[in-house]
Amino acid sequence: MELEQCRKSLAEERRARLRAESRLHEHDLENSRLRSLNGSLSEALARGPGSGPAALAASSALEDEAVLQSIERSFTKFHAFLDLLKDAG
Repeated sequence: MELEQCRKSLAEERRARLRAESRLHEHDLENSRLRSLNGSLSEALARGPGSGPAALAASSALEDEAVLQSIERSFTKFHAFLDLLKDAG
């Protein structure tokens, strides 16, 4: 009986390991894709028009836009929270 239980446990562990290895492979591929994309974007930024202060300004503008979007999302979540509090009394 114990042997059968150990075999079942081993089979479950093998399936879990295969799933984990598959996910690891997917993450490795995604990581490679993102590194490649990052390299391409860095190259494009480096050779962009003006590639000096103008490129830095463009990069700064993109970062500023991302920060503004993040702040806007935070305010939206905060207002939703306030609405929940209001509805709860």
